[in-house]
Amino acid sequence: MRSEYCRSHIDKVAEECGLGPDTVSDVKQASKFCASIPEFSDCSTAAIMALIRVRDEDVKNKAISLARNSLIAQTPTGGQKKKVLTEKEIKRLINRATHEIRGELTEKFKEEKKAKESTSDP
Repeated sequence: MRSEYCRSHIDKVAEECGLGPDTVSDVKQASKFCASIPEFSDCSTAAIMALIRVRDEDVKNKAISLARNSLIAQTPTGGQKKKVLTEKEIKRLINRATHEIRGELTEKFKEEKKAKESTSDP
């Protein structure tokens, strides 16, 4: 279900094709997501759901930003590099975002710990 048209008419599609309530729920969530960030409207529902299901809000926001940048990036001649990201590509971007966010938190923790140690030394 890649088309936003299909997502917006999911109730009729579900009735005609016998889709389960979980599928309908996922498609509706993806449709709502695409309404707020239209660059993702050509991506598959599974790819969008991978982003939606990220629990850590910082990681989710970073992954959305990375994915969005991939979708709006242009070639040197002005063409669009990517129009669609696959679920596998989205998951790679989520992993990258996780490593970047966790790395920043780790560095911040190390700096704070070092600052505490230097202030507590006589």
